[in-house]
Amino acid sequence: MRFNILVLATLLMVLTSNTYLYAAHLNVGYGNSALTQYSKKDTMISMNLWVSEIIKNGNHTSSFKFYDDIEKMADDFHSNKLDFVVSYGLDFVKYFDKSYLTTGVSGGSIDREIENLVLVTQKNTNLSKLKSLKNPIIALKKGEELAMVYAKYLSLKGNYRNKISFLETTKRSSTLLKVFFNKADLAITTQKAFDFAKELNPQIGKKLKVLRKTDLSASSFGFFHKKLTPEMKEFAFNTSLNLNKYERGKQILTLFKAETVNKIEVDDLLPIEKFYKEYLNLKKKKK
Repeated sequence: MRFNILVLATLLMVLTSNTYLYAAHLNVGYGNSALTQYSKKDTMISMNLWVSEIIKNGNHTSSFKFYDDIEKMADDFHSNKLDFVVSYGLDFVKYFDKSYLTTGVSGGSIDREIENLVLVTQKNTNLSKLKSLKNPIIALKKGEELAMVYAKYLSLKGNYRNKISFLETTKRSSTLLKVFFNKADLAITTQKAFDFAKELNPQIGKKLKVLRKTDLSASSFGFFHKKLTPEMKEFAFNTSLNLNKYERGKQILTLFKAETVNKIEVDDLLPIEKFYKEYLNLKKKKK
């Protein structure tokens, strides 16, 4: 979720920059499905702190709306009520008409592949062993729909002998601990979370392994509306993609524990879109 706030903070910098030659207003929609680690209140407090700091000399304005209903956010976006929307990739696949989306930004790692979902097990485990378990348990982060759908996909496709149970945790790193302490048989997390956990506790790297890597990004996506003015879009990109080149930008990256802001394309959603279609088809066949 911190990456989502990073994207919003970056937009605020765009709007309050004195180098922007004309006044602008940006309507931003934020999907609450992304609020899986922090509360809406904490998010708004973080944003207000940045607003008070960087809006001092600006001539531009913005409005932020938090949506519990992603479908409603998509409707407002399609109706030109929003200029920029932030949520997870699966939300865009399920609810948005991609023809309205254009190039956007996402905060996170320079190596974007480490934000992808991976399956982690103990080193003495393989898929055949998992399928033979009496009551296999998959650990995943609560509220992370993509991980849950992938877990259900595994259950449908793998012809498991017994029904799979799900164990939800509050953090991605906690899913790894469940496997480490034999509370779960498989964790669905990210490569980044696994790498970080190994740094904190080398024993995790000795006991656990990545069983399978996916091309499904678990990071947030932020897309502009296709009707946003070219001048505004160009300036937003120039400011966002060069955050690490000036002091205030470095402060934002440090605050939100991110390495950079990446430029993303609508086609970056294709792996998730392809997977979700395959999941729905498989679910239909299994009925």
